[in-house]
Amino acid sequence: MIMSQIEGRSPGVYGLPIKGAFGKSFWQGCLIGLVEVSALVGLIAAFGGYSLGGLVLHGTECLRWECCGRSSYYCGPV
Repeated sequence: MIMSQIEGRSPGVYGLPIKGAFGKSFWQGCLIGLVEVSALVGLIAAFGGYSLGGLVLHGTECLRWECCGRSSYYCGPV
């Protein structure tokens, strides 16, 4: 959308038609994508490669990593 405005072209040129943007194909793709990711995570869990373990960090350690994450988000790559 941004590039279409910069170049003065319609979004349809880039394969993003405004009319019908949230039509049948969009929702079908959302459903297929959700099923695909769910199946992948399910298979990984079935073979023992995935688990919802407990939180490893506690207290001030968790707060410290939160601050590091937020500062890297706001400051960007160095």
